[in-house]
Amino acid sequence: MRELLPNNPGLVDDYADFFSGYRRQALSRLSHSPIPRPLADYVRSYFEAIAPQGGK
Repeated sequence: MRELLPNNPGLVDDYADFFSGYRRQALSRLSHSPIPRPLADYVRSYFEAIAPQGGK
């Protein structure tokens, strides 16, 4: 995804908006479910890896 962003500046805002809401929902559900700690850490790491540059 990051390779596409420099070539398509309009995608940056769309991706950042989408990412923010999706990340917030996923992390909220993690805190309210009986997911094992290692799996929850994996999900958090995933979102850190795909975060738009310059924000989360």
